Amino acid sequence: MVGGWGRFVEQALADNELSLERKTLRQQQGWTLDAVIDRVCKAYGVDAQDLKKKARANNLSKAKSLICCWGTEELGLTMLDIGLKMGMSQQAISKWVKKGRDYCRSENIDIDSLLR
Repeated sequence: MVGGWGRFVEQALADNELSLERKTLRQQQGWTLDAVIDRVCKAYGVDAQDLKKKARANNLSKAKSLICCWGTEELGLTMLDIGLKMGMSQQAISKWVKKGRDYCRSENIDIDSLLR
């Protein structure tokens, strides 16, 4: 069992290193939360002012989920930072992050395809 644990730890560290590299690259490319909000809102035909409104199963919902997901996972921002910008609690951001991951998986999209 110890050997399996060692491989798990090695994989977790490698994944974390890749994640940090990706976040650093995004920052070096000039990507900020405002830039992601702007690009996602344009792609989904959503007004950025509407991000503070409730959303269910529409383009506003998709935009919110992608912004929250990519803000945390691609830009390395905290849920608090995103919540302050979008007028939501950390708990709400956490739910939107999960929805964003699920949406990316189901629609086979990633930030690179949208941010080009």
